[in-house]
Amino acid sequence: MNDPCMSDAMSDTSANAITMQSGSLAPIQESNLKKPLPKDYSIPELPTLLYTELNEISKIFHETGERKQFSRKHLTKLLDIIASDVSKYTLKPSSEYVIKIARTLVTKYPALAPSEDPYSKWINRLNDKFRSLRNQLKKVQGVESVAGPREAVERPGPKNRCHSMFRGV
Repeated sequence: MNDPCMSDAMSDTSANAITMQSGSLAPIQESNLKKPLPKDYSIPELPTLLYTELNEISKIFHETGERKQFSRKHLTKLLDIIASDVSKYTLKPSSEYVIKIARTLVTKYPALAPSEDPYSKWINRLNDKFRSLRNQLKKVQGVESVAGPREAVERPGPKNRCHSMFRGV
């Protein structure tokens, strides 16, 4: 069953599966991935709790200069929202665009910037997030390509090498 139309349908399904599995990512459609990235990046609308925590941290930073720790849960959520927004266009943004996202984030919320290098930590986090998203998508596609009918998958050698050793084969 090597129908090229089926493989396209499977890749669309696997892309949707990965986005639905993570819960926060928008469905990735191949037609969307062909749209160019916006020239200037703007942070998408944030959930109320996340927005409130970011504003509280920013307020403390502006009043006292103290950098309050951003919760791990909200950090993950923020990265998910940004990845979801960018994945409408591409799963592998250029390094220049990742820098642009980091600059936008740190400019809007300066309290999130570490004191030593304001952008490198966010650039690394964003790159890790996009890499993780691509790897998850590859895993889902790999599982679906093998999960077809058994007769379509040919495997050389004995079915179970471990048991065949003990049977004297």
